[in-house]
Amino acid sequence: MIGGPWRRLAASLTAALLCLGATAVRSVASGNAVDPPSRRATRVTPHAPTLVIGDSALAALTWAPEARHAAVAYALTLDLKACRRLYQPSCATPAPTTAYEALGVHGAGYKTAVIAVGYNDVASITAEGFEAVVGRARELGYTRVVWFTLRGHAGFVERNQVVHDLVASGRFPDVMLADWGGYSSSRHEWFVSDGVHFTVVGAWAAADYLTRKLAFLDGRICPLPYSPGAAVPDPCPDPDLTGPISDLDALYPMVGA
Repeated sequence: MIGGPWRRLAASLTAALLCLGATAVRSVASGNAVDPPSRRATRVTPHAPTLVIGDSALAALTWAPEARHAAVAYALTLDLKACRRLYQPSCATPAPTTAYEALGVHGAGYKTAVIAVGYNDVASITAEGFEAVVGRARELGYTRVVWFTLRGHAGFVERNQVVHDLVASGRFPDVMLADWGGYSSSRHEWFVSDGVHFTVVGAWAAADYLTRKLAFLDGRICPLPYSPGAAVPDPCPDPDLTGPISDLDALYPMVGA
């Protein structure tokens, strides 16, 4: 169970919900997944620098920094901003950089970009944002873009479908879908009342998922087993297929500290 300080932190996450509106969104257990292809990209050199661009959901790794202990084995640069959009001007004043702009800020030198942005966009501009972000990543020399699906209400499912259709078109062989929406659909305890933003345990779950997904795409050993004392899978299987860790508290004792 999460202790008092973590409960306060989880409560602060609720207060930090920006840009998704005052009306809580309802989690949809079915329809979150977009049936992404489970395939590997061309192997990337181990420890190749990875840039993670996120909005206020994944920004829980900033509010609960201890959860970064779950994101081991990779050189990750985290750029996580509330109210971020993909390409159209972000919300809030002052507006944070868009995902497109963030790629330019960090420049070349990375091989993988993880894009966990889209909750503040709408379906009608998702295709434009997707193509702009992927195009910018290619210009900067990225060889792979890992795109997180969204979790939550039907509007997010619609945006997931836009992205899925673009990937399925065959024009984006360098884009890999990370089906966070489907992976986390049954884990309501990982989220606050809007079904999108993380509790502290959800932050750990997201960091663990991110690392396992990257390990799978590289054909590398998993960073950790699926339960204490178990064998560490080598190569790491696709977490989208294996499903969520059943007992994060046991695997990461700091979760319940």
